[in-house]
Amino acid sequence: MIIDYHQIRAVGCPNCENNVSDPQKAEACGHYICGSCLTEWLKTEKRTECPRCHTIPQDSHPRNRRVGQDNQGVTPLLAPRDTTFIKAAFVLNNRMPAAGSKLTAVKDTLLRWQRDFPEDKCIIFVQFVKTLLMTGIMLQLEGIDFVYTYGKMLSKQKSKAKKIFESEPTVKVLVATMGTCSEGLNLTCANRVIVVDAWWNSAREQQSFGRVVRTGQCKETYCVRLKSPNSIDDKIQKIQTSKNEVVDCAVQDDGHDPFTLSELGVMNLLNPEKYLELCKETLSKIKNPKAAELAK
Repeated sequence: MIIDYHQIRAVGCPNCENNVSDPQKAEACGHYICGSCLTEWLKTEKRTECPRCHTIPQDSHPRNRRVGQDNQGVTPLLAPRDTTFIKAAFVLNNRMPAAGSKLTAVKDTLLRWQRDFPEDKCIIFVQFVKTLLMTGIMLQLEGIDFVYTYGKMLSKQKSKAKKIFESEPTVKVLVATMGTCSEGLNLTCANRVIVVDAWWNSAREQQSFGRVVRTGQCKETYCVRLKSPNSIDDKIQKIQTSKNEVVDCAVQDDGHDPFTLSELGVMNLLNPEKYLELCKETLSKIKNPKAAELAK
């Protein structure tokens, strides 16, 4: 769904007769109305027909979708300062969101998978709510049904999103934040994962892929990690590598031979005061060997 803001402003809202704000589109007829006006219309009139032409949708659940709204009606909430870029992108960029290289790669990968493996479902993991919304807008423009899961959703909304993703065959994509959906969930209904944003802890990314690699998975699983060259991803990759080296050394997964502590090493750990006293005594003997001989 591509919203033409110029056309909307020219026509105006049929209810308040002002410029349309928070535009919502009636799929049955294509007319736009303010989100607040539509909500008030549904409350007062108790009808789902279009306020402009009174066309009644063919189904009982009209798909009046906000920009970036998923299949259960959830739209990620952003701070006002974070919405400026998205609004400007729609108006200035030929009424299309200005997707970056990663979102373009997500779209290409997803469309290729849907073409070659139409029965497979996919989970897209991101770090930031703004990226979550931009991904949802991209899926909406491509006509791909999807649901969100992120931290600010209510528990019942998260449960409903999981149920929709698992049970509805047309909903092929779950867009989730890594902090909310990377641990504890069993999502074997999907077998493909796309990790959009890198995280300094590689275990978090491994846990994300683990949502589909679980008991009950009957398909071959795939994971695609996106990395932009000459970006913050390079720094995050270095942090991941250094942390992995420390962890591998600590748990002896790097192949090194473990060493044992000497008697002095054990003393240093268990009785550091006695260890320092012994060190001072040894140093004094080295500096003054004659005094050490006389002491004997």
